[in-house]
Amino acid sequence: MSIYLNILEFHIPSYGLMITLGVILANVFALYPLKKYKLIFDDFLILEAYTLLGAFIGAKLLYLIISYREIDWSRFLEPKYFNYIMSSGFVFYGGLIGGLLCFLFAGKFHHIDSKLYITHLIFLIPWIHGFGRIGCFLAGCCYGTPYDGPFAVQFPEGSLAPSDTTLFPVQLVEAICLLIASNGRSTPIRTIVSSLDNISLAELAWAVDSDPSCPVFNA
Repeated sequence: MSIYLNILEFHIPSYGLMITLGVILANVFALYPLKKYKLIFDDFLILEAYTLLGAFIGAKLLYLIISYREIDWSRFLEPKYFNYIMSSGFVFYGGLIGGLLCFLFAGKFHHIDSKLYITHLIFLIPWIHGFGRIGCFLAGCCYGTPYDGPFAVQFPEGSLAPSDTTLFPVQLVEAICLLIASNGRSTPIRTIVSSLDNISLAELAWAVDSDPSCPVFNA
């Protein structure tokens, strides 16, 4: 199920909109380290294209695997049902793995020193993922546990989260953690490890706080 934002009579999926916004801003922020470390912009675009494609395929494949029992495979090739399945969920971990594999493949295939790019631009991953979690909040997916303390939220009818109780806004907390993690500081291996650790910690926080009835990883 997708939650749409109505902008000038256009119905725009909130999750997709936030991911797109995150990617656009990430490209803007990439310009400084590309210039500072004298990296080739065309090579960056090649690596990015492969990475985004791999992330999309990986995220969807892992979603299909996790949701295997919930999918009516006899209807999978029906246009309407196929469109529903292909737009209904993605798994971050699958996207991370698929994107990384395609990133490394692109480096080998096009003879690009991918290590330089991942060292100086790794901070863009938590940045984009942080925007994705804001999209989760707008859609109501990956919601937190029932909670009535400070900053509790109650989602409206029609969202993926239950509308009859107040919840902990774990999506926004994770988004804040991820955006803080994307500080842009670059020190070779340390940057890669610390950035991925921040992502893992934020994901763990979400897993602990999420309600078991939430469509797990469906974001």
